[in-house]
Amino acid sequence: MANKLAIYNPSSYQRGGHVSTPWKPIYDQTRIPPAELILRDGSGNELTTQIDKVDPEDASRDILSFSLAEPVQPGPEDYSSPSAFLQISKGKKPVKVSAELGLDIATGSSGRAWGVLLYNSQLKVFINLANTPGPDPLDPRNWYAGSVTSVQLGHDKKEMLDRFVAEILFDLEHDPEKRLQLDYIQLARPNWETSAYEQVDMFNRSYRLISQAAGPVRVSLTIVSEPFDYRFFDPFARKNRVIDCRLYRILSLYSGSDYLIEELFVKGILRENNNNLEPVNLIFMAQYFAHMDMGKELRIYQFPFVPDWMAIGVPWPPYHGYGFATDMHIASQVASSLYLENYKRFSWQLSPSKMARCLHLFMYEDNGRFDNKIGHLWYEEIYKPLKAQ
Repeated sequence: MANKLAIYNPSSYQRGGHVSTPWKPIYDQTRIPPAELILRDGSGNELTTQIDKVDPEDASRDILSFSLAEPVQPGPEDYSSPSAFLQISKGKKPVKVSAELGLDIATGSSGRAWGVLLYNSQLKVFINLANTPGPDPLDPRNWYAGSVTSVQLGHDKKEMLDRFVAEILFDLEHDPEKRLQLDYIQLARPNWETSAYEQVDMFNRSYRLISQAAGPVRVSLTIVSEPFDYRFFDPFARKNRVIDCRLYRILSLYSGSDYLIEELFVKGILRENNNNLEPVNLIFMAQYFAHMDMGKELRIYQFPFVPDWMAIGVPWPPYHGYGFATDMHIASQVASSLYLENYKRFSWQLSPSKMARCLHLFMYEDNGRFDNKIGHLWYEEIYKPLKAQ
């Protein structure tokens, strides 16, 4: 019997674009090697596919991504029945690369990666892995770990994080503090302890690149933080225990997109006898921080009855903006210090989860409707994405 992949469109209108789904269940059923996978739609079109190893230690996180050649028809909102089927087959095919998608790694004198540039035809994003703003480990500025320190949108190559200065000076004299980063996380404590959460700073904890992929559908990387301890009292064993933890971040940029997708989870292993124990995912809350120039009369769009996305935008030239969406609620209103010396600073926090999926959008909107664009992307990419099974 031929294997088929069902595509689910939960919207009331036709949709196309990219689809991502776990690869392991497909491989377990078909036993087709990744390099020999062929997908065809109902019209016989061979689809562009890509399989990425997200976590070298966990094959269940491998991802199949593919691009639809034609839009699929509307389907039930609850994903109860498929909108289309793809034919799965095995065969030889040429290795496809994309001229518009790429990934460049910046390394220091030691050979260790300290930053990564992701880019497509629309967007360039540089992620700083070191806690310093460059490869020098002796730099006293140790608060840049895991931060996006440069964003360029479109073809003008002007810095989005310091847009007003970039309009005049291009690449000269940008604010050295400009960045977008995960500031800290809070780990949930056991119910029998007095404190509800334990805070772990991430801004000064360097990251290590453990996986990377560049193909015709997307470029992606997985970075892992320096380890940190989670200590707790075990009332059943009546002794203190320690879990060795790391924060994992998967960052992906799809072909033709002007947004970055980020997935977060905290993996921990009990320190004693850890060779025989499976890792666990801990419950955490993520706090984001941004230092970017949106002026002193910017617009902030955030609605309490839809706490899953927000936008910040400038309603005059050059009309630049930033949008954020997540599958976890944004637990706090966007905090900023307008009209003060530190008016460029913003922060917001996510609600507790074991896994969070986020979208970072960079945009120009001369009609001032920054909320429309991020709201639409939240619906299609986060809340009701196309799914495959």
